[in-house]
Amino acid sequence: MAGWTVASVPIVFAGCFCCTASAATDTWVNDADGDPVFVVSSDFNAGLTKTLEPILAEVRQIVGDDRRITVVFDRGGWSTRLFRRLDTSGFDIITYRKGHDPEIPVQQFEDRTRVEGGIEYEYTLHDQPRVRIGKTGNKKGQGPQYVWMRQVTRLCEGGHQTPVISTRDDLPPENILFYMFNRWRQENFFKYMREEFALDALVEYCTEPVTEQADHPNPKVRKINKQLRAARAELAEIERSIGQELHANKESRRRSVRGFKIAHAALLQEAEQARQKIAQLEARRHKLPKRVPTSDLVSLKKDRKVIADAIKIAAYQMESDLVGMLAEGYARCADEGRTLLHAAFRSAGDLEVRDGELRVTLVPQSSPHRTRAIAKLCRKLTEMGVNFPGTTLRLSLAVAEPVTIG
Repeated sequence: MAGWTVASVPIVFAGCFCCTASAATDTWVNDADGDPVFVVSSDFNAGLTKTLEPILAEVRQIVGDDRRITVVFDRGGWSTRLFRRLDTSGFDIITYRKGHDPEIPVQQFEDRTRVEGGIEYEYTLHDQPRVRIGKTGNKKGQGPQYVWMRQVTRLCEGGHQTPVISTRDDLPPENILFYMFNRWRQENFFKYMREEFALDALVEYCTEPVTEQADHPNPKVRKINKQLRAARAELAEIERSIGQELHANKESRRRSVRGFKIAHAALLQEAEQARQKIAQLEARRHKLPKRVPTSDLVSLKKDRKVIADAIKIAAYQMESDLVGMLAEGYARCADEGRTLLHAAFRSAGDLEVRDGELRVTLVPQSSPHRTRAIAKLCRKLTEMGVNFPGTTLRLSLAVAEPVTIG
């Protein structure tokens, strides 16, 4: 379990990746570096609050009984009762706070930095050691049983505040935000491999209809919710402008509210139009069912899906390792590393078997500096002394010398 220990406590990341087209929910468990450890597939309707405890029981078997474990997950696992049970079972948590809470004055935030892998992660944050996040019910004769946790709030660009709660009071606040915002990468793996290499074609033809009576969130409601967020943000910006104009208003020029309204009639009309748009969207959403049947969905055959997911993750991990090796000889690797690798993957080349080697010689790349970077990467791979799979032939990689004209 190397790589799990942070501040002498193992860190694990759990997140649901729901595939609407496949009518299934996969819950991935990752180590402290965000790399996958294992996956559990469940019914389409299975939420993280239902699947998390059985999964963490498996994690406990791996880590052992004598250590507390910190589990990081998103809002899908929000449940104050669940939090209390996890704490009793020896698990700490880091997750987003769900619901509305009062905004924190901007002047109370501070800048903090965490360095990870040579990269600086900067956060503007506010740390509250103890906040009340909810209750688990009422006990007879004792009143409400409240749940208290630490809250670290991140101030994002545009002024949005994202609160993160945790039972860990020993970690620097920037570490809590780092773990939360870098908690898992499987969704990125799948999206990347689908867009770049079309690996979903491996399993698309291995489907079967969903036979169980199930439902899923209405996609039309999700679309309207997105429009509502944009409309409310637009209204908030207009109201902010009105407030600024009101603050700057000179009573010597406009002594009454009526005068102010006349002077800013256009701005007030924009606000009213924005409110009408929000009301229309809310009315449309109210008429729609929150959940719809899964009659339009299919289920991927589990064995093929697991194999395909493993291929996707392994391919992405290997490409990530190649990007890391490429970085030493390519200054723009952070921006262009994967693009350069894709070009090399598609390059023509010569194959030759000689002296116990399989020699692969790629054609030069589109520019001299790219050719040098790929050639250096080829030398590193050759020095690893790997055999071509299924043979005793040592794999040798190189890039042909560019042809000089004139």
